[in-house]
Amino acid sequence: MVRGRAWVGKVLAGPATLAGVVTVIYPAWFEALFDASPDAGSGVFEWAIASALLLTSLALALLARRQFRRPGTAATR
Repeated sequence: MVRGRAWVGKVLAGPATLAGVVTVIYPAWFEALFDASPDAGSGVFEWAIASALLLTSLALALLARRQFRRPGTAATR
């Protein structure tokens, strides 16, 4: 079960990282997709999305790493 949680973290970290990088490269994707400008074109909303996604992916990756490095999880489960 522990390794299953670690794999979930790794799997979710990938798309979060990709979405964060896409937001940094193409910040107007949210406005283009939803036809809305929640920040009136200032770009603050896009940076908030990118920051949240990249911090989420970092947290998920670190948690997955911690689960994989736990003693007894690699060979016994």
